[in-house]
Amino acid sequence: LYYHDLLNKPTASQIRNLVHNIGIYNEAKHLEKQLQPIGVAMDSLQSDTATIADAREQWCAILLNTDNVLELQKAKIMKKFNQAMTPKHYLANMLHPIYCGRNLSPGTYRDCSGVCIRGKSRAPTRTVSSPDR
Repeated sequence: LYYHDLLNKPTASQIRNLVHNIGIYNEAKHLEKQLQPIGVAMDSLQSDTATIADAREQWCAILLNTDNVLELQKAKIMKKFNQAMTPKHYLANMLHPIYCGRNLSPGTYRDCSGVCIRGKSRAPTRTVSSPDR
């Protein structure tokens, strides 16, 4: 019994079977677990004090999630990460008083040199296959 079965005036027993369906409950719990790190990142980035340095840290927190609940979506998340991150994000991370670029690779420092010297953002010379941590 699925929710679309309930569209045609369900009986009390059909509703009871749907409510007590352990498969639906387990799927909902699994989806909740997958959305947890994204919800934490969204809460953090909606703060009045959030910066683009924080955005990079939150992306990496999602990608490096130790629970592996997002393992099946990791390729899609990585693609969005590569689309979203610019040298300005990395530069902000380097200059941030807490992050200080501590988890950035040497190649990332090179890619950001154009932002520091010319004040212009240039396209990344490579795509990132994993966050710099």
